[in-house]
Amino acid sequence: MKKVLMVSCDGLGNGGIQHVMMNIVRNLSGKFHFDMLLFTHEVRHFDAEFQKYGTIFRIPNYKGPSKLRRKLDGYVRFWRIYQGVKKILQENGPYDVIHCHNYFEAAPCLLAAKHCQVPIRISHSHSAPQYTHFLTKIHQILLRSILVNNATHLVGCSKNACNYLFGKTSNAKSVPNAIDLKRFDRSHYSQPKIKHSFIHVGSLGIPKNQSFVLDVFKAIQTHWPDATLKLIGNKNESYEKILRQKIANLHLENVEFLPHHSDIPALLAQSEYMIFPSLFEGFGLALVEAQAMQVKCVASNTVPRETDIGLCQYLPLKQSPEQWAQAVLDMSDKPIPQPNTQGVDLNCYIDKIRSLYLSGEKQ
Repeated sequence: MKKVLMVSCDGLGNGGIQHVMMNIVRNLSGKFHFDMLLFTHEVRHFDAEFQKYGTIFRIPNYKGPSKLRRKLDGYVRFWRIYQGVKKILQENGPYDVIHCHNYFEAAPCLLAAKHCQVPIRISHSHSAPQYTHFLTKIHQILLRSILVNNATHLVGCSKNACNYLFGKTSNAKSVPNAIDLKRFDRSHYSQPKIKHSFIHVGSLGIPKNQSFVLDVFKAIQTHWPDATLKLIGNKNESYEKILRQKIANLHLENVEFLPHHSDIPALLAQSEYMIFPSLFEGFGLALVEAQAMQVKCVASNTVPRETDIGLCQYLPLKQSPEQWAQAVLDMSDKPIPQPNTQGVDLNCYIDKIRSLYLSGEKQ
């Protein structure tokens, strides 16, 4: 059985990238043996499940109280990661595949894998931030060169994600993320949708822009006072505190925070609308899940169009909350179209990943 070392971007929390990795592991574990490399000591959402499939290795990043040291660690840990990955590969190999999901820090992993003669070396991009500090950009240029020259396969969840990590001139392959259509099937739920119910799914933080969600919801409640909003995502205490203060300042009612391990399909089944104003997205899988469950969506135009399966409208973030609210009102009287899920079927996605793992040539 071929061996795969899966490299996470951090830990195995309940995030979008981790869901992608675990879907691959669950569906291909009968044909490949998987081990996992994490960069934290913390035991998170999927750790216990993954240990049914293989071994977890750890090369923890600095998580101490010093902000300066945390910042410097991002620039100097290249060789620590390189040596750690090389040791893992030498002591637990031979591995046939290394599949990296850790952005620019895939560079030392892929370099070590090449030196250890791992034949299939994949870098997988999942995000496309728009704003980067000048020094960080210089650092990324150096890492990109190492990454591209040591990978055999460059893969991204969208064209934007490919361009961000590999550069616009790369021969990267766009493989859009996919969902389990059996899990996100509205016909499994008999209860009707709750009128004027809104939902947002995403880790609490600036990139997902929940603050703007509240602004839009405020504008919506001027038309629909009975509107409800559920915010679902990984906990971020400092940002949640900011959001709760804003809710109080705006005198908003019917706003509820729910944990990331909530039953997302069931909550989507009862929701009418999703507001998704991300500052940047590599893909935006939550948007696809929502549309599959017949939730009408309004998203920022920074989100890749690969996420549109028929129920989404994209708006510029420079438009006002009132304009976003009007877009929701305009779509409220329109019938719900049947989502086009052909391109987001998890089974097709798994077939593409399997082909990468079995290939012997650079694509």
